[in-house]
Amino acid sequence: MILHGDELGRTQRGNNNAYCQDNELGWVDWNLSDRQQRLLEFTRQVMAIRRANPVLRRRSFFTGRSFSGEGVKDLTWIRPDGQEVMDQDWGDPGGHVLGMLIHGEATDEVDERGRPIFGDTLLLLLNGGNRSRPFDLPKVNGSGLWQELVNTARPEGRRTVRTPGVNLVAHSLILLRFEDEAMSPAPP
Repeated sequence: MILHGDELGRTQRGNNNAYCQDNELGWVDWNLSDRQQRLLEFTRQVMAIRRANPVLRRRSFFTGRSFSGEGVKDLTWIRPDGQEVMDQDWGDPGGHVLGMLIHGEATDEVDERGRPIFGDTLLLLLNGGNRSRPFDLPKVNGSGLWQELVNTARPEGRRTVRTPGVNLVAHSLILLRFEDEAMSPAPP
């Protein structure tokens, strides 16, 4: 959830009732520093990704159950070894790294005729730990490559992941989109 001014790094210094303050605590300074401008651009980028993907605008909660006859789940939690999280993994006190795989056909959005609107298959990788960790990318149906949409450790550029895994920097997030070879244009 984003509150007015969060996209600029604005703070109310812990005051949750700043609406009654007619001073700098409640004001927004629109003269943005370079850092604030970068944060605003990052927020715009993330909002555009959400707007472009029906799987991120669901009307109901994910269930973690299969939505098709192929046994593909709407949402699968992934361990750093690329395998699905098991019940015992949730209790691991050292488990600071987690992936969330959202299948592109796991949508409850429909068009005006009631036909499902499909989105991209997305993989969100999170590292809440104090050190970098390797993360093996999970296998998905089809052949293709993962395209980096967001990397908080390297915000200046996107890349295509051509390796079976990625390095997840400490305290970072990576959002990847699976691009099926059948749907992708041929490289030049």
